[in-house]
Amino acid sequence: MPWATIVTHDGPYDSASELDRDGVFRLNIGLPRDRFTELVDRDRDHDVTALDVLLPHPVYGKQHWVCVLNPDRTWPTARALLDEAHAFAVRKFTNADRRRR
Repeated sequence: MPWATIVTHDGPYDSASELDRDGVFRLNIGLPRDRFTELVDRDRDHDVTALDVLLPHPVYGKQHWVCVLNPDRTWPTARALLDEAHAFAVRKFTNADRRRR
């Protein structure tokens, strides 16, 4: 399973971020539920077309994914979240592997 992705264009199931704008891309990061809850308020309306703002993912926010379009000022935060997401993915894989054995 991916723990982070980069999307560069609108797709058939996700055009909310308007990624077909020139030079716009979205960094998506999957997080543990508690960390996600610390970072975003799901009850608030979010402008998912806003650049350089940490947001719940427009489609996968319910699965605890955050996103940022064209991270610049938010890059240090996004970079740290990538480390957290990777560590979380490793823990999930390790736990699943242990259960399979």
